[in-house]
Amino acid sequence: GWHMDSLEKKGMNSSLLNNRKIFYALLILVFIIGSFLTWKTQTNAIETQKQETIMLAKSASSLIPKSYLLTLTASELDLEKEEYKIIKQNLIRFVENNELIHFAYIFMLKDDDIYFAVDSEPENSSDYSPPGEIYYEAEEWDYIPFIQKIPTVSEPFEDSWGKWVSVLVPITDYENNEILGVFGLDYPVSTWYMNTLRNTIQVGIMTLCVLAIIIVLQMIISMNFELKKEKQLIFETDNRLRDSMALYKAVFDQTTIGIAIADNFKYLVETQTGIPSINPAFEKILGRPKEQIADVTWSEITNPNDLGVDLEYFKQFKAGIIEGYEMDKRYIRPDGKEVWVHMIISPLHFENPHNKYHLCIIEDITSRKIIEKNLKESENSKSILLDNLPGMIYRCKFDKDWTMLFTSQGCKELTGYDSDSLINNAEVSYNDIIAPKYRQYIWDKWITVLNNKQKFIYEYEIVTADGQTKWVYEQGQGIYDEFDNVIELEGLIIDISDRKNSEDRIRYVNEHDALSGLYNQKSLVEHFNNDIENEENISKAVIIIHIKRYNLMITAYGYSYCESITLDLVNNLSSLTDETHMLYQLSMDRFALYVKNFKNIKELTQVAEKIVNILSYNVALRSYGAWVGLDIYDKSIPDIHTTLKNATMAANFVKGIEPFGYSIYNTQMEESIRRQEDVKDVIASICNDSKREVFHLVYQPILDSKGNICFFEALARIDDDKLGSVSPSEFIPIAEKRHLIVDLGKIILDEACQFIKLLENNGQKDISVSVNISAIQILRDDFLSDLRDIINKNRIPAHMLILEITESVFAENLEFINSQLAKAQVMGIRSAIDDFGTGYSSLSRERELAADIIKIDKFFIDQILVKDEKELITSDIIHLAHKLGQKTVSEGIETNLQKEYLKRNDCDYYQGFLFSKPLSAKDAISFLKKD
Repeated sequence: GWHMDSLEKKGMNSSLLNNRKIFYALLILVFIIGSFLTWKTQTNAIETQKQETIMLAKSASSLIPKSYLLTLTASELDLEKEEYKIIKQNLIRFVENNELIHFAYIFMLKDDDIYFAVDSEPENSSDYSPPGEIYYEAEEWDYIPFIQKIPTVSEPFEDSWGKWVSVLVPITDYENNEILGVFGLDYPVSTWYMNTLRNTIQVGIMTLCVLAIIIVLQMIISMNFELKKEKQLIFETDNRLRDSMALYKAVFDQTTIGIAIADNFKYLVETQTGIPSINPAFEKILGRPKEQIADVTWSEITNPNDLGVDLEYFKQFKAGIIEGYEMDKRYIRPDGKEVWVHMIISPLHFENPHNKYHLCIIEDITSRKIIEKNLKESENSKSILLDNLPGMIYRCKFDKDWTMLFTSQGCKELTGYDSDSLINNAEVSYNDIIAPKYRQYIWDKWITVLNNKQKFIYEYEIVTADGQTKWVYEQGQGIYDEFDNVIELEGLIIDISDRKNSEDRIRYVNEHDALSGLYNQKSLVEHFNNDIENEENISKAVIIIHIKRYNLMITAYGYSYCESITLDLVNNLSSLTDETHMLYQLSMDRFALYVKNFKNIKELTQVAEKIVNILSYNVALRSYGAWVGLDIYDKSIPDIHTTLKNATMAANFVKGIEPFGYSIYNTQMEESIRRQEDVKDVIASICNDSKREVFHLVYQPILDSKGNICFFEALARIDDDKLGSVSPSEFIPIAEKRHLIVDLGKIILDEACQFIKLLENNGQKDISVSVNISAIQILRDDFLSDLRDIINKNRIPAHMLILEITESVFAENLEFINSQLAKAQVMGIRSAIDDFGTGYSSLSRERELAADIIKIDKFFIDQILVKDEKELITSDIIHLAHKLGQKTVSEGIETNLQKEYLKRNDCDYYQGFLFSKPLSAKDAISFLKKD
C-alpha cells in the first residue's frame, strides 16, 4: 500500500513539474506576442488617426463654397468681403466644436510663397494671422497639396506658435482642375499622440491581463486536484436542482393562470434568490411586459371602481385578520382597455418569519363578464322596449277570442283596459275590443297566413274601454311545435289613428283645391278613369270654363279680390252640380264640369248656356270675359287627358265680340292648331335660313293723282309645298305669338332695303319702299340700332325707307312709339300710320302722332260705293291730315268711282288692284319702265 501511494505521489509530482514547464513557456510566448501587438497597435493607430483627420479636413473643406474662395485674394482687401467673414466665422465655430483641434486655416499659393487667406483665430488674438500674411515657416510638406494635389500629414514640428502636427488637404476647382487653396488643421503634438498612447496602453494592459489570467489558471489547475471530489458532488447536486427548476419553470411558464409574487403594493420581476416572479400568462392578461408591471403599483392599474374593495381586503390581509382573499376586479391595460380577472391573494411562507411577500393568482374572465353584461343589457333592453313601445306586445292562444297570455304595459294606453283584464279573458276578450266589421276578416286572414307560415299584417279599428274608436296596426306570427302545429300567437299592436288622420288630411289636400274646396284636376282624372275601368256604359263629357286675362285682373285688383270673384263664381256654378254634374277647379282661372249620363248634345249645350248665363251675371267678369268649351268623351280613346285638351281647345276657339260664349270641339279646331304649329315651324326655318326659299316679298305700287308711281309697299309672302300660300294675316300673328317676329322682321327689312338698292341701280332714285313694322319690333330698345345696321349694310339713303305702323298699336304705347318714330325721322326715315280710322279711338290726339303719312283704311274706301257722298267721312279724314301737314294714302281702291271721289277730295296717293296687284321685284322694275 505504501508503494502504491508513493507511485501515485510520484506521478502527481511529475505531472506538476510538466505543468510548470508549460506555464513558463506560455508566459514567454505571451510576452513576445504582447510586445509585437503593442508595436503594431501603435503603428496602426497612427495611420488610422492620419486617415481620420484627413477625412475630417476633407469634410470640413467641402462645406466651404468654392464661389466664396474665388472671391478671396489673400490680401487685406478680403477683410471687408462678406464671403471672408462667413468663412472665418465657420472656421471659428469649427475649432470651438472640436476640442482636439487648435488651429484651422486656409493657405493660398502666390509667387511660390504660401499666404494666409483665412484662419480660425479672432482678430484680437495674439495668434491671429491676417489675410495676405506670408507663412515664412512653411516646410516642404506645406507645398505638397499645391504641387501634387493630394492631402498630407506633417511630421511633428515646432514653430513660433508651438509643437504641432498639421493636416493639409487641397481645395480643388474641378471645372478647371485648379487648386483654389489648402485647408489646414493643426493638432498639438500632445493631443495628437494621446489616442495612439491610449490604444498602446490598452494593448499592454491586455497583455498583462492575459499573463495574469495564465497565472491564475495555473493556480486553478493546482487547486483542481483537491476539488475533484467536491466538484463531482456539486455536479450531481446541480443536475438534481436543474431538473427541479425545469419542472418549476415549465409549470410557471405554460399555465394559463397568471402568477405573480408581490412585495406589498409592487409586483416583483424576480425574488432576491433569483426566482422568476411574474409568469407569461400574468403579462398577457395585463397586456404589459413584466418590467412595466414592476414599474407600477397594482393599485395604479386597478379600475378605480374596484380599488376600494380591493384595498379593504388587502388591509385586513396584511393585518393578519384574514389568511387571504379572492375577488373579481378589473385591471387597466396600457391602451386604456379593461380586463376582468378573478384574483386570489394568499401569503408566501418562507423560513424567514419576517418576509413580506404574497402570491397573486389571476384568471382572465373578460369573456364571461361580457356575456353576463350583454345578457343583463338584453334583459334590460327587452324590459325597456316592452314598457316603452307605443303599443302592446302580446302572446295569445289561437282561438276566436284571442285569449291573451301576456301583454306589455302599453295595453292600458292602447285599449283602456289593464293587462290583467285581458289575461285569460278575465274581464274582456280581445275579440270583443275589435270593431265587429273586422272580426271575421281578421280570423280568416290569420288562418291564411298561418297555413303559409307567413306574417300577419293588417290595419283595423278597435273600440276602447271608454268607447273611443282607434285605428291600429297589427303585425304578428305563429309559434309552432315540432310537428308544425300552431300553439300560440305573438306580435305587436300599435295605435295609428294619428297617421290615419294625417293620411285623410293629406288625401283631402291632394284631391281638393285649397281655396274653393272643390275637387282638383288630379281627382277629376281619377274619377274619370275609375268610371272607364268600371266599364260604365254611360255618356261622358267635360266642359271647361276659362276666365280670360286672369293675370291682368290680379295685377289690377290683387289676389284677395280675385279670390272673392272665384269663390262667388264657384258658389253660383255649384247650383248646376248633382250626381251627374260634378264641378272641379283645375287652376285659379280654369274650372271643369264633368257631365255623365246625358242624353244628347242638346242637353250639353243647354248646360253650357246656363254656365254662360251664370258668368254674365258676375259684374267683375264682364270687363274681362270667360270662355266655355266642351268635348264629348270618345270611347275609342280611353284617356281623360285627350278630352280635357279638346275641351280647352274649344274654349280657346270661342269667337265674337261678347265677353262670354261657348264652343263645341270639332276636328277642324285641331287641324287649325296643327296648321298653326306647321306655320310656326316654317317661320322658324325661315329665320334660321334652313328654308328661306319659301319666303319672299312682293311690292304693290302707290301712285299720285297724275298716275306716277311714288313708292311701293312691301308685302311678305310664304309659299310652302305643304301649307300652300300663307297670307301675312295668318303668319304674322303666329310669328308675334311665338316670339319669331323680331327675326322675321329683320329679314323683311333687309329684303326691302335690297329692293331699294335694286331700284337705285336701275335709275329709280326717287321711289321709296314702305315696310310694315310689328309693335313687338318697334317696342324693343335695339330696334333703331338694328334698323341703322340694315340701312348701312345695303348702303341706301334712309329717306327711301318708310315704316308703316298699325294705328291700334298707338293705343297703349303712344309715348314710346312716338319717341321711336321721332328718332327715326332724325335719321331721315319717314313713317306712316296704317289702317287709320279703325283702331284709334281719339282723333283729338292725331296731332301728337309723329307720322308723315296717313293710310286710310279700306273700310272707308269701300263706303264710297254704298253710301251717299254727304254721309261719307273719308274726305274729312283727308282734310284733317292735310291740316296737320300729313300726306294721305287711300288703300284698297278697286273702281274708278272710288278713284274719282278721292281725286275730288285731294287725296295725295292711291293704292289698290285698280292700278296693280302686288308684284315681284323683277315685275315691279318692269312695271316702272312701262309707267
